[in-house]
Amino acid sequence: MAPEVMSRAFDPFFTTKRIGQGTGLGLSMVYGFARQSDGHVIIDSTVDVGTSVSLYLPRQTQADVDVQSRVRRVEMRPSSASETILVVDDDDGIRTLLVEILGELQYRVIEAADGNLAAAQLESGVPIDLLITDVGLPGINGREVAQIGRSAHPGLKVLMITGYGDNSLVRKQQLEPGTELMSKPFSLEALTAKVGSMLAAGHEGGRASSNVPG
Repeated sequence: MAPEVMSRAFDPFFTTKRIGQGTGLGLSMVYGFARQSDGHVIIDSTVDVGTSVSLYLPRQTQADVDVQSRVRRVEMRPSSASETILVVDDDDGIRTLLVEILGELQYRVIEAADGNLAAAQLESGVPIDLLITDVGLPGINGREVAQIGRSAHPGLKVLMITGYGDNSLVRKQQLEPGTELMSKPFSLEALTAKVGSMLAAGHEGGRASSNVPG
């Protein structure tokens, strides 16, 4: 790998493959696993020679694992763990990663693999505090999902995730209040920080209301 590629190899969604041929999640998931285990990953690569990836994990007794697991769960729990987040993405790998990360932060997470399923979740009457949706969904796209969400949940916060080919669906339209946009690739730290700030802003303005039948 060239130095500029190697420096971004662990970034989620970063890939040198063409659009649709890779998600760029493999190495980022390895890196995340290593960091969660208090370990580290190092890449050594030379163009036209080869690449080696070294994974370093600490040696621990079972007692150490039990104690550190309890401490980590406490540290990761946000100040308010009652928020519900709907994650919408037709890429199983990306959706699973987002659901896992947000679940570890003690959010209640609902997922949908396409816009139609997301619309059904949004109109089900279940309170939802934040919608995270990919823009380029098959059928109903992310912008349309957001519109459905705001009809069912006035004031709903929306985080739209866009890839290179999706920018035209969003950037030509002015983002509505309460909507944020993140472009791939981005770090998991940036994602969790964005989610936290959006939910905090939602609490300041009051919990998003829902039209619950009956």
